[in-house]
Amino acid sequence: MLPHESDVPLPQNSATRSKVFLMRHGVIVAGMHRSGTSAMTRVLNLLGCALPEDLIGPNLGNDQGHWESSVVVALNDEILAAAGSSWDDWAALNPDWRASPLRGEAVDKATEIVRQHGRIGPLFVMKDPRVSKLADIWLEACDAAEVSPAMVIALRNPVEVSSSLERRDLMTPAYGHLLWLRYMLDVEHYSRGRKRVVCRFDQLLGNWSAVVEQIRSGTGLCFPRNSPLVHNEIDQFIDTRGRHHEVRTDFV
Repeated sequence: MLPHESDVPLPQNSATRSKVFLMRHGVIVAGMHRSGTSAMTRVLNLLGCALPEDLIGPNLGNDQGHWESSVVVALNDEILAAAGSSWDDWAALNPDWRASPLRGEAVDKATEIVRQHGRIGPLFVMKDPRVSKLADIWLEACDAAEVSPAMVIALRNPVEVSSSLERRDLMTPAYGHLLWLRYMLDVEHYSRGRKRVVCRFDQLLGNWSAVVEQIRSGTGLCFPRNSPLVHNEIDQFIDTRGRHHEVRTDFV
């Protein structure tokens, strides 16, 4: 049972209370590709987290849409290329790039994008799996843009991920496992000390409301459209997704 709005404690000091409600909040959805980041983002969007208009549309790899900003993806690809890397590079990003002036330039560009997201609403969601490799850049950008970030990290069984990548990109399973490990190691490392929640893809499909409650309790965020009518819409969205690769294990 979710608490009623009137049951949520508010700061007693009026100045503090005003600051809390005026603060922009950004939910950053990260995690390995093919791990349910798109589904997670759409659920959060339906619950009231704003999305920009420049979304990448559906394609053969994701027929219900990616729910990610083309500008965010373009900047992440630009950053990775500048560091001699790419989204499908399993190696760690070379440390020289982070020690170079290009890192500061990347933070400045990311800060402007975060500010643009903040203009679409006081509560927004931003998603791109590549953020996993560059979480420190985007979290620093949120600080510079005066946006309070909360990271939602999507977790899926690596065997399922590699099977999906093999089908979509002809990627060998062994390489897919390495890539999964790189994304998860990076996002865990670069989001340490920050507000974050790890959510499993199988649980999102099986009991999405429990996952939303996990995010609420882990981040302190409240979702303005968390109503029975919207719950029905989410049920329909989850039911139509399907799950093409499932491994029945006790993976945690």
